[in-house]
Amino acid sequence: MPPGSGWRVSKARRRGFHGCGFEPYSRHGDCAGDASGRQGCYGRRCAGHLCVRGQDSRCIPVGNSEPAITRCGKGGSAGFRRARSSEGAVKESGVTLLELLITISIVMILASAAMPLSKMITKRTHEIELRQELRRVRTAIDQFKVDWNREGDNLTGPLCSKNKLTCKEVSGTSGYPKSVDVLLKVELTGDQATVTGKSIWRYLRKIPVDPMTGKADWRWRCYSDPPDAESWCGEDVYDLSSSSKELASDGTKFKDW
Repeated sequence: MPPGSGWRVSKARRRGFHGCGFEPYSRHGDCAGDASGRQGCYGRRCAGHLCVRGQDSRCIPVGNSEPAITRCGKGGSAGFRRARSSEGAVKESGVTLLELLITISIVMILASAAMPLSKMITKRTHEIELRQELRRVRTAIDQFKVDWNREGDNLTGPLCSKNKLTCKEVSGTSGYPKSVDVLLKVELTGDQATVTGKSIWRYLRKIPVDPMTGKADWRWRCYSDPPDAESWCGEDVYDLSSSSKELASDGTKFKDW
């Protein structure tokens, strides 16, 4: 029985209302008038229901959770309408297995498309770093050539002529540094070092790392070596290249840069 209907049923019974309308009612279920001539509900009585007198007669079901409504009125016919349930159905929201599989598939497709792009961006970044490091070391070698240049015993470089002992120790016969370590530190021995108070000359702070290999394993080349030499002669340092065997984005070899 819906909430609030009990007192209406009791009130209707105290007034003498029983069943669908007043007593007595016809055998067909039509409501009849009482002794005072008042009219009750018209229409057939709902089987198994108890009607409550009021503006609308509410049939309270016995064993049925959905009540029915009969229209009451004086001298008119009443139709039936169904009342809305007091509690609507609760829709449960959630994610189905199919939706979850579709979402996972979309994420995997996007990830597979993003991975090659990420690798390409990383490779391009390393290529830019490689060009910068090659340029920096080659600039240091060229500057050393200018300062410590000599042709055999003929000392032509400005620092070489002022530091003759040091020049023969650090500079090869071609005027290029004898080793890579010379680019990091050159100790001056001439009068200029005494006057200026500067006894160490540097061209590089450290040997850079090859971005393509992650190590300082450069391929060094002597002045007398051919361009495609696979090993360093050990006499001087004329040039360097990457030891990576991979190809660049433009199809060229890193060792040829």
